[in-house]
Amino acid sequence: MTTSDIHQKKNSAAKLTLWVGVLILLIKFYAWWITDSAAIYSDALESIVNVVTAITGWIALRISAKPADKDHPYGHGKVEYFSAGLEGVLITIAGSLIIYESVQAFIYGLPLQEINIGLGLICLTALINGGLSWYLIRTGKKTRSAALIASGHHVGSDALTTVGVFVGLFIVKFTQISWIDPVLALLVAVHIIYQGLKLVKAAGMRLMDSADETALEQISHCLVTHRKDEWIAPHKLRAWRAGSQLYVDFHMIMPWYLSLKETHDDEHFIKSTFSTALNESVELIIHTEPCFPQACSYCKMKTCSYRNEPQSQDVIWTKEYLMDIPVIPKPD
Repeated sequence: MTTSDIHQKKNSAAKLTLWVGVLILLIKFYAWWITDSAAIYSDALESIVNVVTAITGWIALRISAKPADKDHPYGHGKVEYFSAGLEGVLITIAGSLIIYESVQAFIYGLPLQEINIGLGLICLTALINGGLSWYLIRTGKKTRSAALIASGHHVGSDALTTVGVFVGLFIVKFTQISWIDPVLALLVAVHIIYQGLKLVKAAGMRLMDSADETALEQISHCLVTHRKDEWIAPHKLRAWRAGSQLYVDFHMIMPWYLSLKETHDDEHFIKSTFSTALNESVELIIHTEPCFPQACSYCKMKTCSYRNEPQSQDVIWTKEYLMDIPVIPKPD
């Protein structure tokens, strides 16, 4: 998938999220208007957040599609994490407002009206949101978009919340126990706040360049699978994301007598291998270090004229080993 295709898919998904969000919002507020249900009202408040975050997400994706420039040499991908973080903050605020409304409804609650129509309408919104959630998460993973994945999980959470509201109101319909409605709204609020805080935490971690654990596992496996004899000791492996772009760097101890061209060719081979294995473009920097006598016991080179002792160590390149400093004792 080309960069242009990725941006087009992101843009289409963001626009769909916005228009579906507006439709869901109108349906839920109509359902609340005819039922006076605090639970449906709490669900409708979350839909306002959906629309606002759909707008900010769309803007963020358009910004992230801009190429790198003099002021942003690493591109604009991190703006997606700002969007995801804002979404989490707004969700948390919506949850807090729902708690207030729930308490008010519990104290001054009104009898529910037209509950059958309300049940039908919110059931419809749950089905629509469920389908949209699946589409957004699937597209977000394909395009490696933090904003779309965050929106997908949020919309999915909204669908589950609506299912909970539906079940609660169904119970109210047959038991006539009216206090179940505001209590249900309160539970919805707690769930919404929890999801919002999770989004804020995830976005914050990405903005702080947290390690991409999945990529690190794949890269480690790739280095082991395609290992060459002259790769004596890769170490200090790091991988992180800025939007949909993956950045990788590590150090590599190699035979000191290899030419610059040979080490450069190895770097291109590794980059190509990573891109193929991860099915995405990888920005790679390798800091090569010349070998030293103590490294001979770790070196697999069979035709080295400068070897001063045979290989006696066979280290397994696990992710944890590759991320650490080498165990080889360096000369003073």
